[in-house]
Amino acid sequence: MAIHITDVNRRCAVLLHLVGDDIAETFETLPEPNIPGEDAFETCKHKLTAYLAPCRNVIAERMVFHGMKMEDREDFEHFLGRLRVQLRRCGYTAAENERELRDRCVAGCSAELRPKMLQKAAARGDALTLELCVGSHALSRTRGSWGSSWTAAEQL
Repeated sequence: MAIHITDVNRRCAVLLHLVGDDIAETFETLPEPNIPGEDAFETCKHKLTAYLAPCRNVIAERMVFHGMKMEDREDFEHFLGRLRVQLRRCGYTAAENERELRDRCVAGCSAELRPKMLQKAAARGDALTLELCVGSHALSRTRGSWGSSWTAAEQL
């Protein structure tokens, strides 16, 4: 769009034409962003982006996050990935992200894994990190596969 148009006012007019009459009329009523040194086209883009960006209900997103649990037969890494995606919608600070993710991993993990995670949490307290949670899962998965191998070997 408007790649070869160099005049910033013309670029803004083309953008407003492309978004349609309704938004072009609304554009005039939008507040001006306070960004010094910005040309008219960049101001136009910022105003439209701010107006058209979806509003997020942080409380509802956090409620969804805190209700997430591992599904039957779901791999822990997949569960952790789903948690990370939902966590981005929650509006936590960077420092809170690690804590919230760790707590949700412990609370929402599978019934087989939860006692081990809770033991780690009780032993470490706030020093329990997300990496230790992931490590606990990897260790229990390795022990589980070794345990089945040992059981099969014992039967021979």
